[in-house]
Order: sequence, then C-alpha cells, then structure tokens
Amino acid sequence: MDSEHFGRALLQMKFPAHREQIADYSWPAFALLCEAYGMAARTRDELRRSAAAEPGLLLEFETVCVELETEAAQLLGRGHTMYGR
Repeated sequence: MDSEHFGRALLQMKFPAHREQIADYSWPAFALLCEAYGMAARTRDELRRSAAAEPGLLLEFETVCVELETEAAQLLGRGHTMYGR
C-alpha cells in the first residue's frame, strides 16, 4: 500500500466520524498530508518495534504524527469551505 492510501486508512481509523470524507477528498493538499502521515506513521511504527531505536528519534516521529493528525482534524472540520459547500 502506498503512503497516501496508508495515511488515509490510518486517519479513517483515527477519525471514524470522517471516514467517508477522508476517502472522498481529492484536494491535493489533503492528499499530500495523507502521504506525509503515512510515511511518518510507518517510520514511527518501525521505530517502536526496533530495540535499537533512539528514543529521541521515536519521540520526533510521534510528535510529527500528532501534528499531522491535528492538521488533518482542522482540514476535516472546515472541509465544507474547501469545496465551497
């Protein structure tokens, strides 16, 4: 699964009330956010599984994931303005 689709799937689990909205968005900025979130979450998860992972690096990726989740929530909350609805 590519990073954008992986990120969308994770965001759909994180924000179940917005599953359909997340699946339907074709807005380029949202697609890039999903891709970035997918890449960051995949790296974060790999670091969590690695016994040799540096705690600081794991914390950095956890922080990035939370920031991207926050940005996604903001975009989802004002989704009607992205399409003039």
